[in-house]
Amino acid sequence: MKKIFLLFLSFLTSIGTIFAIDVQIGDLYYYLDTDEQTANVIPNPNGMYSGDISIPSTVTYNSVAYSVTTINYAAFRSCTGLTSVTFPDSLTLIWQNAFEGCTGLTSVTIPCNVIAIGIDAFKSCSALTSVTINSNAIASSTYAFGASLRNIFGNQVIDYILGDSITNIGESAFNGCSGLKNVAISDSVLSIGAHAFDGCKSLTSITIPNKVTSIGTYAFTSCSGLTSVTLGNRVVNIDAWAFSGCSALTSITIPRSVTSLGMGAFCYCSNMTSITNYASTPQSLGSYAFYSVRTSIPLYVPAASIDLYRAANGWKDFKNILPIERATETETAEMVTETTASTVTITWPQVSGADMYEIVINDAEENVICTYTFDSQGYLLSGLFYAPSKNRAPQQTQTAGFAYTIIGLTSGTTYSYELTAKDSNGNVLNADTGSFATQSDESTAFENVAAKYGKTRKIFRNGQVFILRGDKTYTITGAEVK
Repeated sequence: MKKIFLLFLSFLTSIGTIFAIDVQIGDLYYYLDTDEQTANVIPNPNGMYSGDISIPSTVTYNSVAYSVTTINYAAFRSCTGLTSVTFPDSLTLIWQNAFEGCTGLTSVTIPCNVIAIGIDAFKSCSALTSVTINSNAIASSTYAFGASLRNIFGNQVIDYILGDSITNIGESAFNGCSGLKNVAISDSVLSIGAHAFDGCKSLTSITIPNKVTSIGTYAFTSCSGLTSVTLGNRVVNIDAWAFSGCSALTSITIPRSVTSLGMGAFCYCSNMTSITNYASTPQSLGSYAFYSVRTSIPLYVPAASIDLYRAANGWKDFKNILPIERATETETAEMVTETTASTVTITWPQVSGADMYEIVINDAEENVICTYTFDSQGYLLSGLFYAPSKNRAPQQTQTAGFAYTIIGLTSGTTYSYELTAKDSNGNVLNADTGSFATQSDESTAFENVAAKYGKTRKIFRNGQVFILRGDKTYTITGAEVK
């Protein structure tokens, strides 16, 4: 009987050898599953990994190729000498504490096939400031190991970039990420889920891309540092409490695509100084949609709709309902550009049958700086600013219909532009392209005004840029607005 038992143990040992192997291949150690032919990265049994690590998509052992799919529990924990890591597209899982305490790691990019990241996977990575997410599963918060990215990266200051493969920012994806200061949302995103950015107190600005149609309940609630919100021109619903408690928000422009604002959508936005609403028909408002917002602030609406707003529930509470200035026609047969050191004014001809005009400005590296859309009458529908906030995102001021001025460009720099005219079905009727160069002068209008008046802040209202200082408002040239 004893002999049989020993033979059985020998059999189990041989099975283990066949199906599981720990081995070093190159600079990394792996656990090889010989049945599934997959490889998991495991800790270095002889010390710590360091330097720049590039994890391959496949490794070969005894002439057999294994797909690298997993980074095991604590595989790189406390590897303080690790300076960078490149993940393969084959990767699907990053387990708990995988990179905890990697204090030399400054940036990571999560590939598109990753479906789960463990809690505290990047905890205490104190130098980590940039995270690029290409996995829709992670951005959609459907991964198995945590409720939000806070559980993975902690609350330190990190800028997040959502890649072009992301289509949805899911429920609670960034909930409680109090260190989140900047997030770049790709144009591929279609919706923003409930509580997606709830409690992101360090977030200062957000641009909602044009494909987004809905903003979920509590999506940006308690984002107390949020000073700028740009809504894309396809947003239909702003759900209940979506921007409640955004106490630093001073103005909001609501595109004409919006049909409803839910209960408490902008409640406790107590520092709001103006609201611009491009909808011809007043949207339905949930209870307390603008609770604590002063009803004495100006509400700008289409001139022909003023009486409708004065009679609509909720909107009629505002005492100062004013017209959005109607654009005037320009007389030009071709695109015209005029520049200063920090601005460009572009004037373009009207196109017969055009329902919308879209203007895109790119820098010399073909990065999109900003996108503007106007309706057939020259009303500004939306403006999206892609420039890094640290360089002051360009702003737009409309002095006449079918002309615009961008402020905040870099002096002595060449930019390109494209203007597309489309009909009501989205068919392109005309497209103009060209380039312009700003003048070589280091000073800008905003800097001059800031120097003259001291601490200032820019706001975008009614298609124009204004400067706030205390309780007074000035034009970009320094003239006080009464």
